[in-house]
Amino acid sequence: MRLTRAGGPEPPLAELRDAVEEGVERWLAASGDVRLEDVHRWALLPSGKLLRPLLLLTSTGVVGGRYEQVLPVAVGVELAHVASLVHDDIIDNDDLRRGRASVRHRFGTAHAILGADSLFFALFQQLGECRRRGVPNRAVVEVMELLARAGREAASGVVLEMALSGRPATPTAADGNDGQAPGRGDGQVAGADDGQAAGGDGDGQVAAYVEMVRLKSASLLRAACHAGAVLGGATRAQAEVLSQYGQALGIAFQIRDDLLPYRHGPRQTDKPPESDLRNQRPALPLLLAHRMGTPADRTLLAALADEYDGAAEGEAGEERARHERVRRLVEETGALQEAHRMAQEHVDACHRALAALPSGRDRDLLASLAEQLAAEGDAGSDMGSSPAARTGVRAKTPLS
Repeated sequence: MRLTRAGGPEPPLAELRDAVEEGVERWLAASGDVRLEDVHRWALLPSGKLLRPLLLLTSTGVVGGRYEQVLPVAVGVELAHVASLVHDDIIDNDDLRRGRASVRHRFGTAHAILGADSLFFALFQQLGECRRRGVPNRAVVEVMELLARAGREAASGVVLEMALSGRPATPTAADGNDGQAPGRGDGQVAGADDGQAAGGDGDGQVAAYVEMVRLKSASLLRAACHAGAVLGGATRAQAEVLSQYGQALGIAFQIRDDLLPYRHGPRQTDKPPESDLRNQRPALPLLLAHRMGTPADRTLLAALADEYDGAAEGEAGEERARHERVRRLVEETGALQEAHRMAQEHVDACHRALAALPSGRDRDLLASLAEQLAAEGDAGSDMGSSPAARTGVRAKTPLS
């Protein structure tokens, strides 16, 4: 499929998504690796959100670059992202990914590791194809360096996540928190201009969570935006602005993902609602509930975690009742409202960054991706009336 040049009638996200999917199929057909072909196909197809390659393409377009020149590395970024998911499932010993068997579970750990490693290296092979399509050598070398840095940051983020896993320490009066819930009742925390409350160790846990998300979740989104800008011929200032946008989007995206199990109505995630508490992962709603709650609230959270630890797979009704107790606690402490506020702060930062870029379809598409996060993070939102829905994004959005 031929893509149009930025500055003309640029394609909407649906067309860009189709181009990336076709590029993945072409890569699979041309890879020639018969020993790992089944592993790669299982990991890559059907495709996921494709958020990172879409960010790279639109970041190229917004600075006046050509989609067709950078499409190979957009595909490569998706290959690397999927490789990171395969590694995540190995680390977490997960059997499911996107509602079916994970690569680790279907093919075994050894094949999963080797298949993922191959996908990581394919990213740099795809970058070389951009050079053959006319991207200057200087830009290719710069992007190679920043993508490698993003990979190292993501690994550091996973290590930090493992260090943070487990039950948060309980704040005490000695920490400057008398056990009362700061801001209880309206969900706001006095002095919390950056999403953190005054209150001892709880502050450190939330700050560590944000740093973990910046490294693990936001690094590749930031790098995709930065890479697209550099490959598209951006100025240093434009590349920095798009890097800031990508980081803010990545943090907002992870907070939104943490919030999904606590929404009313049909679930919008494959992750079981009790997963974070059962596995004692550093999820923002639980960290905030622990920090903002009373001693009784924290005792209840610990009791629910114990209950999950000792419970076998129960009746559906028991599981729902358990989750409702957690959801109600997270809501009543004001943690949900505070988490939404933190996510919205990062969405607002996305829009501030975009304001410094040339207006046009690509900037509108980047703004629409941020707006989808804001809309989907609101349990009462109507996606049909969101700005994203009015910019030609098809029903199956990149963030769905």
